[in-house]
Amino acid sequence: MTTRGPISRSDAPDPWRVVVFETARRGGGVVLAEWADPDDPHASASRLAGQMLDPEGRHGRELIPALGRLMADWGWTPRDLRAVAVGRGPGSFTGLRVGLAAAKTLAFTFNLPLIGFDSLDPLVPLDHDALRPGDHVSVALDALRGEAFVAEFVMSRQGQPIRCRDSALVSWSSWLAQRPPDSHLISPDLERLLKLALPPDHLNLRVHPASLGLPDATRLAWVARRAWLAGSRLDPDFSEPVYLRPSAAEERHPGGLAHLNVGSHRLELSPTTHKDRA
Repeated sequence: MTTRGPISRSDAPDPWRVVVFETARRGGGVVLAEWADPDDPHASASRLAGQMLDPEGRHGRELIPALGRLMADWGWTPRDLRAVAVGRGPGSFTGLRVGLAAAKTLAFTFNLPLIGFDSLDPLVPLDHDALRPGDHVSVALDALRGEAFVAEFVMSRQGQPIRCRDSALVSWSSWLAQRPPDSHLISPDLERLLKLALPPDHLNLRVHPASLGLPDATRLAWVARRAWLAGSRLDPDFSEPVYLRPSAAEERHPGGLAHLNVGSHRLELSPTTHKDRA
């Protein structure tokens, strides 16, 4: 029988390096992460750095400079990356477009795999003392108009969230009244949402501070890594944000614009639908 000695440094696999963009709400962030073993699903990132963006700033102005600073700190260039990950929504129309455009450009230019993940996934904290195995966790983002983007999870024995349902756009007050008793509610937009409606007392919901729902570098890296291992890949040429509702322009023109005047020219446009884009 042939035996093998320890793997030499030259035989070790190349580390898996990813940049993660998340711009579903005001603020958001950029994360760089590296895993020494690209195939171990249980390994934590061996290196991790992130920069959360100014909630009062603009994604389009801050996103790429933030990435440049992180890469300069680590001595990386885009050619050192092995993948690009991005939150596809739901969330802010403008933020999602900016984040996905940056991710698609980077992936296309440097021929990198593009990973997509649901932007509500990073709202759930990992391995948190307040969340026990089997606990039901509801998360929400303010969608304005009395509505919210929501998702539901159950915590695993490893302290990780397992999805129960796809993300949805709901009436905040109606959805809140239907939460499972004794479950957890987490939202970075908690203050605004609770001004719309409070949870019924009989449900005994465990409402957590808004700060618990703010994604950090660890959560964003973990969500991106999980999506990669699950085989999530996007086509940079055709990927669109997941809005879950029509834009204001689509609501004004439900069938799509029939034509567009450009100078003295009239361009006929093919009708599009919200379903096509999601």
